[in-house]
Order: sequence, then structure tokens, then C-alpha cells
Amino acid sequence: MDYLYLSGECSALMNTLIPTQVLVKLSSAESFDDALEILKGTSYGALLQSYDVEDALAIEQNKLHEFIKNECPDLAIVKFFLLPYDYDNLEVISKARSLGIAEDSYLEIVGTYDFDFLKNAVRQKQFKSFGNEFIRRMLLEYNKASTSPLSAREVDYIFQKYKFQNLSDLFKYRKGVVKDLCNFTLDYENISIAYRCASIEELKQ
Repeated sequence: MDYLYLSGECSALMNTLIPTQVLVKLSSAESFDDALEILKGTSYGALLQSYDVEDALAIEQNKLHEFIKNECPDLAIVKFFLLPYDYDNLEVISKARSLGIAEDSYLEIVGTYDFDFLKNAVRQKQFKSFGNEFIRRMLLEYNKASTSPLSAREVDYIFQKYKFQNLSDLFKYRKGVVKDLCNFTLDYENISIAYRCASIEELKQ
């Protein structure tokens, strides 16, 4: 019954997606304003009348995550979608603190921890307050390493390393489509990293 209900819900959501022909128009738009006008003619039009693009995207992503949290029967799958935002938000907060700038404008999507919890934990170095051992170990390693200057790439490496370990651990004993989902996502991320790496040595990390 859960499967039938969720299939119906997902089918209904698919009807709100941007059609292929509109995506083609967006890809050939000559300017951001032109692309925005095209988007206003879609199901996102009403939202874009009240919010700018970044805020509108954040609202839609949060709606999707709430749907997943409320309807998905498998907690590991919920965490799989939300955990990356915890790592990204913690990286933003950590970098912002080291640079002495405000982080709020860079935080848009809530993961499994809310923004205030993350900011307070990093500010007060209360790493034991995290129930996630990978996040605790990551913050301890970053805190120790940041006593000397770190490049942006070195910081990225620490956060990405633990994020991928955490995602892999979620489905360590799973089989079938859920395991395939995890492996596909990690392959995608690794390919993305490979294209951004400046050298073979960086890629090996």
C-alpha cells in the first residue's frame, strides 16, 4: 500500500516538472533575464513572482526534502538525501569563521541538523553533540588541521572525504536498487571531482 501511494504521489509531482521543450529553450536563452521569463511561464511562475531565483530554489528543495522525510519508510534513504547538506553547511560555517565573514547568506538548504545547531556546535567546538561519528571525526580533524593555514582545496578534501565515507556506510549492508542508488551517486561525485582536479596526485586523494 505504501508503494502504491508513493508511486501516485511521485507521478503527481512529475507532472509539475519543467517539460523538455522548455528546458531546451532555457539552454538557448541569451541572458539570465530571458531565462527567467521562460521560467515564469512554467509551474514555478507564481513562486518567481514573489522570490528571487535562489530563494525559490531553496523553497522547492526544502519542500522536496519534507516530502521525502514524511513519506519515505526507509530512514537510511532520507539521510542519504539530507546528509550532504549537513556537510556542505558545516564547510560553509567553518570557512566563514576562518575568514571572519557571516555565513547566513550562504546557507540555504537544511539537512538533518538545523542551522542554529550547526553554528553553535562549530562556534563552541561541541563536536560530541553530534550523534554522527563521521561528522565528529571530520570536525576534529579540521579543527586540528586549521591551526596552520589551509588551502580551500585542502579544506574541501577533509569535508568531502568524510561525506563520502558516511554515505557509503549508510548502505554498507544493503543490496539491490538502494545500494545501486548509493554507488551511482558516489560515482557521479567522483567523476565530478576528477574533472575539477588539477593533477593526478589530487585525484588520488
